[in-house]
Amino acid sequence: MPSPGRRDKKRKQRIRQRNQQQNPQGNEQRHLQGNGASSPAPKRDDNTSKSGNRATYNNSKHNEFTNSEIHGGASFTHNYNTLQQALPMDARMHGDLQKLVQTIDWHTLSSQLSVIDQDKHRSTISDFNLDEPENFWITKNLDFMQWESDNDLRTLLLSAPPGHGTTEVCSHFIDIAEGKDSQAGGPVFYFFCSSTPKAQCSTYLTHTLLYLVVHCSNTGKSNSIAAAFLSTLVHRHFQRHSPNFRESDPQETTIKMVLDAPDNELIEALAEALKKAGIRKSSIVVEGL
Repeated sequence: MPSPGRRDKKRKQRIRQRNQQQNPQGNEQRHLQGNGASSPAPKRDDNTSKSGNRATYNNSKHNEFTNSEIHGGASFTHNYNTLQQALPMDARMHGDLQKLVQTIDWHTLSSQLSVIDQDKHRSTISDFNLDEPENFWITKNLDFMQWESDNDLRTLLLSAPPGHGTTEVCSHFIDIAEGKDSQAGGPVFYFFCSSTPKAQCSTYLTHTLLYLVVHCSNTGKSNSIAAAFLSTLVHRHFQRHSPNFRESDPQETTIKMVLDAPDNELIEALAEALKKAGIRKSSIVVEGL
């Protein structure tokens, strides 16, 4: 029969083993403390715990990016390096295209533009009668009368349903604007959307106005105006995405791709062309926007 001392020793061993099973972390901390059993246990650091969790996850078989590989066998590092190599190529292509558009002369660009003769279209429009009662909604309008009499007012927006004489009144506005700008020395540009297919109005509008800007500018500026217009479009193309321009494409194909741009970018390019032309004062009359 075991002595009482041996029974107490075994009982203490069983208690110690049960405590180790219930609190393994505390046991590990006491083990790390070594012989200094009386020193307090270190305070748990949440950041250290989180780092440990991240390390555990990174080394687990469920982590897609372990060893820089994605499930399916593709190398993440390889794909990233491939992307890095593609970006400089786009930048080089962007630079090459910018150099190319600087060499395109106005004659080459104008052959690719969709231009409609606005003088010819305007000649088919009936005269606007100021004294007709049906036109009083315009002629008796305070905004219109102020715009007509004040040379400093440059903007007038006229809105009406179809069939209310907006085309005729726009033709009349051109006469008024030309009278104003003859004193200021600025040109008048105009465009009738009724002269074009509705779906392509913006394209015809910007191309025709660009054509008019070049023909109203000083001799010798036509090529630089064309370059400013195309350069703006090229820049916007590469901001939106990586276009499928190829070095082997003929110049005409490249120009068509550059001109294929959203309406807002075409308008922005037209504004840059106006700046390049050095036209400080001008009037633009547009019907049917």
